[in-house]
Amino acid sequence: MNHPFERLEMHCMSRLVICLAALICLMSTSGIRAHELEENRASLVLRNERQINVALYLNLAALSQRILAPKQAWLPFVSHLAAMSDEDFHTQWVKVQNSVEAGIDIQTTAGRSLRMHVWQWPEEKAVQKYFRELTMHSVVTPDAHLHETPFEIRFQTQSHMPVIAVNLKVSAALRPITLVATQPRQTRIDLDMEQATVRF
Repeated sequence: MNHPFERLEMHCMSRLVICLAALICLMSTSGIRAHELEENRASLVLRNERQINVALYLNLAALSQRILAPKQAWLPFVSHLAAMSDEDFHTQWVKVQNSVEAGIDIQTTAGRSLRMHVWQWPEEKAVQKYFRELTMHSVVTPDAHLHETPFEIRFQTQSHMPVIAVNLKVSAALRPITLVATQPRQTRIDLDMEQATVRF
């Protein structure tokens, strides 16, 4: 259970964000510089010839906008999410999660889709807190360049046959995205060895 002072702090922050959201609706956003995005990235690591561990590094604010309100300006959209109640934010967050998971398809070269499982998402409260921080930063320092911090999402796939190559399909909301694929090589340095050659 949260400490009473922590609940009070969250309540005060929520009220402040709501006030900022109202201010954003009244002010022109032309004076606020566009936020800067790092390109979405995906890391695919092949283990034991059949299992692929995938890590996505996504700009969740921009991604959420593309999924939930593609025609809305970025800052009003983020401030609206930031000011939502826990229940309303949960509803929107689930929509984002479902869209991302449905928008990725990993297929073998024969065209068979691999099952994706063991999804690991960032904590919901941490994401909304981040949206609130983005909102406050954008209003308090409108002339500063705003850099979005990518969030990490992980999942796994498993193939019945050894994997040599796969085809990765992603929805438009996730593009552009940079892909990095690796297969770890294990090397051991025994007690009677001073060094080992590590090949890349």
